Formats: sequence, structure tokens, C-alpha cells
Amino acid sequence: MQSKTEIQQGWEFAAQIMGSEIAARMGQEYVSAVEEAIKQLEENINNHQYRNLGIGQLQGYMLEEWGAGTFNVNAVAIDSADRAAVLHSTLKDSVDIQLDSGEAYSAKSYVTAEKTAKAQARFSPESGHASYHNQGRLVPSDQLSDAKAIAHREALRNQPIRSNVSDAYAETESNLTDTIGNEEGVSSKRVSRKELEDIARESKDQKFKAEEHGVTTASAINTEYMLKQALKAGYTTAAVTVTFQLAPEIYKAIDFLIKHGEIDIQQIKKMGIKGISAGAEGFLRGSISSSLLIMCEKGVLGEAFKGINPTVLGTVVALIMQTVKNSILVAAGKMSAQQMGDAFADTVVISGGYLFGAHIGSIIGQTLGFELPVMGYLLTS
Repeated sequence: MQSKTEIQQGWEFAAQIMGSEIAARMGQEYVSAVEEAIKQLEENINNHQYRNLGIGQLQGYMLEEWGAGTFNVNAVAIDSADRAAVLHSTLKDSVDIQLDSGEAYSAKSYVTAEKTAKAQARFSPESGHASYHNQGRLVPSDQLSDAKAIAHREALRNQPIRSNVSDAYAETESNLTDTIGNEEGVSSKRVSRKELEDIARESKDQKFKAEEHGVTTASAINTEYMLKQALKAGYTTAAVTVTFQLAPEIYKAIDFLIKHGEIDIQQIKKMGIKGISAGAEGFLRGSISSSLLIMCEKGVLGEAFKGINPTVLGTVVALIMQTVKNSILVAAGKMSAQQMGDAFADTVVISGGYLFGAHIGSIIGQTLGFELPVMGYLLTS
């Protein structure tokens, strides 16, 4: 039986380690990101700039931090790029919480639902609308129902005498909420007025702990989110398998270049990767792109790859090209088979910072998105 070449061994080694390595890294990064969002919530509450205020005033600021912070924890868990920020503005009628996606919120928490509702519906003579017109009106969960009823009552009461004030109450009623959220389904956690007071007391002593208020990685990451992350790992693993299925075509291309003097193994032994000419690299890139496109359009890699997006194609080619260069170094004795496999894993997972880096690892995850087949991964799992 013919023994396998060093290049073949290198490619197979990389193929064997990539699936579990990628999935484990992604899972680790995902959980760490959720934990970091929870820590940021604790930091924002325990080191709040107004924590020396009385409980009655401070709890209102806690509603802002709680709303934005728990929204961000949920955003990370869902894998949304949207984030909420407390603006800490001192301008009149300013936005309290702003989402990257554009939604804005006024946060109010007074002793009674009536005072809260009237504060949210306060009329602005300058604008002719409620002061927080077109903003969501965030209130404590135990005041929401009563606040809506009060706003509705005031809208009816003012209709015959002050239609603009009536409109302000009606607009407020429609925008009253006890959570902040976006169209992706990301939302904050509800919180009562009493719990806000408890959080304020903890803030003053810098003893707020998110887990004591039900915010933990276990509560943030539900089964649906875990499945989504598992599939995401599967998408990237599927992209990696494309690299190895192209191996026979790549061998042919390298062999062609060597026979025609475009790749000189002796030169590469001296110069390393610099010994591969621009012409040779261009030939390989074109050959790989053409082979990949043909395989995709023929359905060899599955129905999901037919009509592959050019950006996706370019991303996979970039990954393959780096691996091809390393395989040539193996042939020239400048790299071992195991080093080639390790370098491939390093390119995709480690040096790429996978989820957050700017190298090829993160580009694959971000670019390929949901364009890769899911069922094959699930069946393989």
C-alpha cells in the first residue's frame, strides 16, 4: 500500500483536530462574553456616579442601569450586535437609554404609578408633544398596568379641554413598557420598584451581585441560544471541510506549477514562503476559486452551496490559500506535517481571536453566517 505524503498527512491532521477545536473555542468565547456582560452590569451599578444620593433618587438611576445592562446580557446570549447605553445626559427631556439599533427610552420610577405615568407624559409647550415623544417609556414592572390605566384616563379627561395634552397622554400610554427591546427579540429583564430600592442600597455599599437578582450565565443562556451557538460552530466546521475536499485539485495545481518551473522547491528551501512567485500564487488562487465554484454549482458540496455568495467564496479561498502555502513549505522541508495542521488550527481559531479578531478565523464566522448547511452538521453531531 502506498504511504501517504507529508502534505497529505498535514492536511489530514488539520482535518482531524479542527472540528472539536473550533467548537470548543467558540463555546468558551461565548460563555466568557456573557459573563463579561454580567460583570459590566455589576460594575455600572456598584460604581454609579450618583450612588451617594438617597435611595428614593438613586433607585431611578438603577432602573436605567438595570434596563441597559440586562438588555446587553441578553444581546450577547442571543448573539446580537445591538447594545444599550445609559447616556447620563443632564439636558432637559433627554434620552436616558439609547440602543445602537436606534430605539430610545425615557426611564422613570416614582413612588406611585400615577406619579410615574404623569412624569412620562409631561407636556412640553415648546414641542407641542409629550417631553419624551417617540421614546419608549420604561417603568417598574409593578407600576406598568396602573400607569397605562392612568395615562388612558388622563387622555380621555383632557380631550375636551386640552387636546394636545390628551395626545401626550395617549402617546405615552402606547409607549409605556417595563422592558427595553429591539426587533431581534433582545430584551431587558423586568424589575419592580421594591427591587430597584434594594439594588440602590446595594449600590451605595458597592455590594450589588447580579446573581442575587437572577442574572447568571445559566439564566441568560437557554437551550435555544445554546443550539444556535452549536450550529454556528457547525457552519464554520462545514467551511473547513470544503478545504479538505478540494485537496486532490490542489495537489494537481501544485504539481503543474512545479513541473513548469513556477514553484522551485530548492528556492523555497532557501527563502521560505517568499520563494513562491506572485504568478504561481495567482495561478493557485484562480485554480482553487474555479474548482470550488464548479464543485459548489454541481452540488458536490450540498444544495446549500449552489449559487454561493462571492464573498463567501473569497473567504474560503483565502483560508485554503494559506494552507496551500504551508503545504508547499512541508514539501520543501521547511515545516512538518503536524506543524502544518497546527498552523491551520491557529489561523482559524487562535490568532484570529475567533469571535472578535480581525484574522481569517473571525472573518469565516462572520461572513459565512447562515449560508452553510445545517442538517449535515446536526447528523454528524
